Amino acid sequence: VVPNAVFLEIQAGIGEHQAVQSTADLAAPRRTVDVPIPLSIERWDLGLGESQVIAHCLKDAQRAVLDDAQGRQCARAHGIAVIGTLGVVLSAKRHGMIPAARPVLDTLRRSGMYLSDQVLAEALRLIGE
Repeated sequence: VVPNAVFLEIQAGIGEHQAVQSTADLAAPRRTVDVPIPLSIERWDLGLGESQVIAHCLKDAQRAVLDDAQGRQCARAHGIAVIGTLGVVLSAKRHGMIPAARPVLDTLRRSGMYLSDQVLAEALRLIGE
């Protein structure tokens, strides 16, 4: 599920990198309307995208995909399981959905995702790359 606020944030980045366009293409069929954000989430003063992800998870008891540290803390404070982009890529590799994680992670890093060399090396070691 991709809340509309997240989809709009992705669209705003189109033109910067091809990876952003690919992400928008993947997100479009999963786009859903935004939901009211509970005061318990608003108090965290997160971005609209993060707030919508957490609000949707509260409504439907799903795992949140969040990279923002404060967003992850808020989700956990609300009892929501969290995974980051790195975890999604590694899971996709483990489940045979992608042939290799390194090219995907390299593209994400070139597109602006911060991932230290040390974390990248450890992640790739864990999946045998």
